[in-house]
Amino acid sequence: MIRYRGHHYSFRKRDSNEYRKRWVCTNSHGGCNASLITIDDVIVKIDQLTFVISRKGNKMIRYRGHHYSFRKSDSTEYRKRWVCTNQRGGCNASLITIDDVIVKIRTVSFVLSRKGNLMAQCLGYNFSLDKYHSVGVKKRWICTKTHYGCKAYLITIEEEVVKMGNAHSH
Repeated sequence: MIRYRGHHYSFRKRDSNEYRKRWVCTNSHGGCNASLITIDDVIVKIDQLTFVISRKGNKMIRYRGHHYSFRKSDSTEYRKRWVCTNQRGGCNASLITIDDVIVKIRTVSFVLSRKGNLMAQCLGYNFSLDKYHSVGVKKRWICTKTHYGCKAYLITIEEEVVKMGNAHSH
C-alpha cells in the first residue's frame, strides 16, 4: 500500500510486470481513478484519468477537467492519440496513451500575437512571456487577463509545462 497526496493506493498485479508496477486508488468504488506507476519503488507517473462514454456512444477520456476524444487517424494499434474536445475554443491539448496509461501530455502550443510577440496557449487560455522572471530555457508565462486580476501562470522548460500556478479567475 502507498499513501500519496491524500490517496491510498493498492498494488494492481494484472497491470504490472517485473519492472513496472501499477497502483490504483483504494477509493475506486467511490469514483476515484487515480493511479501511480512505479519503477524500482520510485514514482514515475501519476495519472488521474477517467474513461467516459460520449452522448454518441464513443469512448472518451476525462483528465484534469477536460474531455478528450480518440483521433484514429493519428493512432496505431498500441499508441492512441486523444485530442481535447474544446478545439473550437482554442484548446490544442492532446494525450498519448499506451495500454490506457498516459505516456505523453501536450497541453501547450506556441503562437504569435497580433503584435508579433510569442504567446503560449494552454488548455484554452492565452499566456504572455514574463520576460523579467524567465531565465535561459526556463520560462514563466502569465495569463493575458492579468489586467482583470487573473494570477494564473505557467512555468515551461524547453516548451514542456512543468508547473501551472493559481486558478484562472475568469
